Amino acid sequence: MMIAYKYLSKPINLKNGVYHLVIENKSLFRKTLTALSEKDGDDWFVISENFNPMDLNKTSFFADNALLFEMNNKKLMTKIYSDLTQRANEVLYEEMMRLRSAILNFAEKLSFEFDFDYIYDGDIDASDIIKMLNFKVRNESEEHGESLMLFFSLLQKYLGIKLFICCNLNTYFSDEEISALSLMAESANISILNIESFLFNNYGKDRISIIDKDLCEIIDSEP
Repeated sequence: MMIAYKYLSKPINLKNGVYHLVIENKSLFRKTLTALSEKDGDDWFVISENFNPMDLNKTSFFADNALLFEMNNKKLMTKIYSDLTQRANEVLYEEMMRLRSAILNFAEKLSFEFDFDYIYDGDIDASDIIKMLNFKVRNESEEHGESLMLFFSLLQKYLGIKLFICCNLNTYFSDEEISALSLMAESANISILNIESFLFNNYGKDRISIIDKDLCEIIDSEP
């Protein structure tokens, strides 16, 4: 997978792990992040796979704050609930039917406890039961990098996200944590583009491109 940025002389060959794009020109840095935040990044980036252009907004996810993200966001949970419903119907069909029968039997018996008639929705299926149980993604990790990677892996699996664009990871994480994050991304087949406005001293084995204050490209390292 490749991604071209309008101020780089050649596209970035995105591999699994973390790639750092340092934009030292504050105005350009600000405009780039604003475009991504407003889902107008197609004017700044072109993403492709096997030389076929892809829709940036559909194939990438912009995490503008790596510390604050909603693990159980609505779009993701809709896909997860669909998967849970399918599993219930295909793998646990008999258990699901017994549970449905028990719920309807409970509703019927409850109706005898009142001196007035009422109606209830007896047309329940697996999706109704799944929603009733209010499933949520459980995350007990105390390491924020691990939580971020879990979130990214779910977005990759259920929403088909191919590229995760972050900003200022080196502000939030230490060198050791960035290295661990990169290793986790590699093992999970996840590609991360991290955009910074400041050149930190140690990027380890991660690849990096730099655009300086005069908009000159000065580094494009490929180990």
